[in-house]
Amino acid sequence: MQSLQTMLLPWTIKLTRPPYPLLPRRAVVTYRAVSRQRLLLTLLLSGLGFIRQTQADEPQPQANQSVSGGVPAWAADAIWYQVFVSRFANGEPANDPGGTLAWTREWEQFQSGEEGTLRSQLLDRRYGGDLQGLQDKLDYLANLGVNAIYLNPVFQANTQHKYDTSDHRHIDDSFGFMDSRLKLSGETQDPATWKFSESDRLFLDLLKNAHARGIRVMIDGVFNHVGQSFWAWEDVKKNGRDSRYANWFAVTAWEPKLQWDAWDGPNGRLVNFRQVADRLDPEVEQYLFACVRRWMDPNGDGDPADGVDGWRLDAAERVPHGFWRRFRKVVKSVNPDALIAGEIWIDPAPWMDGTQFDVVTNYPVAFAILDLVGAKDAKPHAASMTAWGDRMLELNRRFSPSINRSMLNLLDSHDTARAITQLTHHKEGELNHNASSPAPDESAIDAFKLAVCLQFALPGAPMIYNGDELGMYGKNDPFCRAPMWWHDVEAPTQPNKWLAYYKQLAQLREQLAELRRGDLQVIRADNQTRTIVISRQDSSNRSLLLINADNVGHEVEFVTKRDSEWLELFHTGRPESYSVKGKGSMRLRADKQGRVTVSCNPLSGVLLREVRNNSSSES
Repeated sequence: MQSLQTMLLPWTIKLTRPPYPLLPRRAVVTYRAVSRQRLLLTLLLSGLGFIRQTQADEPQPQANQSVSGGVPAWAADAIWYQVFVSRFANGEPANDPGGTLAWTREWEQFQSGEEGTLRSQLLDRRYGGDLQGLQDKLDYLANLGVNAIYLNPVFQANTQHKYDTSDHRHIDDSFGFMDSRLKLSGETQDPATWKFSESDRLFLDLLKNAHARGIRVMIDGVFNHVGQSFWAWEDVKKNGRDSRYANWFAVTAWEPKLQWDAWDGPNGRLVNFRQVADRLDPEVEQYLFACVRRWMDPNGDGDPADGVDGWRLDAAERVPHGFWRRFRKVVKSVNPDALIAGEIWIDPAPWMDGTQFDVVTNYPVAFAILDLVGAKDAKPHAASMTAWGDRMLELNRRFSPSINRSMLNLLDSHDTARAITQLTHHKEGELNHNASSPAPDESAIDAFKLAVCLQFALPGAPMIYNGDELGMYGKNDPFCRAPMWWHDVEAPTQPNKWLAYYKQLAQLREQLAELRRGDLQVIRADNQTRTIVISRQDSSNRSLLLINADNVGHEVEFVTKRDSEWLELFHTGRPESYSVKGKGSMRLRADKQGRVTVSCNPLSGVLLREVRNNSSSES
């Protein structure tokens, strides 16, 4: 969802010590959000579990519950890539909206004629990103090691971010063919009248071409609210209570002037659907479920191979649980192998009972990783390594193995500052200021390398936010939504080391099955040196990740079987020295007491794999 800092919504929220015991505890505090900048803090705090749930009918979390939930088997093997379409790649200038600017890396500066703050100008700039641009980059993604894409909203909408849906039935023409929707006629609420526009068919071609490369596609489902130009809301604005769609929306007053509830506050731009008990209005649900079926099995032949492979559900905690239960039945009836992923910033347990979502955006793990490696605004960075290890084990016991190994392990997204920027030296609150984003310093680069290594090595499916693999940086929205740095790939002055770094980690994850499906253990944690040794082990192989989260180098020791051999597959401080097959890698042998000692640079990680009979560095 578009981050809260883009809205002006004064409110008062009471923050308390969270009921979610797996995240850091804070003192009770009252915070009044009176500006767009501070609202982002509200969102982040809710992500840390500080804002209590208040819905009386909401299921309460159950500690250490284990639910399989029917998670698709492929989800554990996924390497995700998030695409913010309008800023990803411009493949067809003919569909550029009016005012589209030239693609640039240097976007954090005023253009001719712009006034106000830099943030206000960056919010709505158009750069022409479209589906053809994404289609042109599918080979780039495949070469990176990506096998699953998450697309931010692609349905018809007015803004560049597309969270203000105008029509779920059609792909936005600025992503496909300009005005192609206008060529359609006779469409009504009845799905039998729905047709496919040229833009729609381009999207179906994208799905076909992605699938041909072994890449699955998950799209954003925004089902809590719609934009001001949503077709049924337009009818309500015209006909008032006499509209046949009057019951679809959260109208609070018809006279003397139409008023409504919205995601962004009373009478806001993003109009909420009306909720009735534990569901949306029945007609709204029928419409949305028909749209879901349309994009999951476009030709309606019962074979979902031509449709999307999953749904990432925006603002999921605002939608009734009953809707999500019915949504799941619809999705799984069309394609039992589809993935349902909720955007949840708070304790996900109420949605993970096996009747709603398969997985969620794994913000607890993201926060834990950034805490460990030293995000400048993260508290407490000084937490002990034993406490951090316990925290990871608790998170990994939260749900069943099939869920834990498939969670969406992101470090950042379009709703947060880039992770490397969070790790860059800055003054408190500076990420929300109007000044340009600070370039990463050396310590931030080392910390981010370690964070990415953890993202790929811990249980869960890593999700790369487009541009992270190129070293892109940026503060909170809109600075984190810059046009992709394609010049660094297509006409580089020197090879992009970040790209090579991500490729190596993707190859390791693909070839080492224990990184995808192995059990998690903490072998050793040393609070004084800020080092920890983590094990990932399946029935055939075992890998260890040695982490030095300190600002000085340390010798990290662990105890294993005596005379056992270990292959050093990866070191975050010198990744170019290694290959996935072990070429050029160092072999280590445990002594008679089973001790192995490894030298770890400051803020670094080393991946080892035990050498076993009849095994190699590949799985």
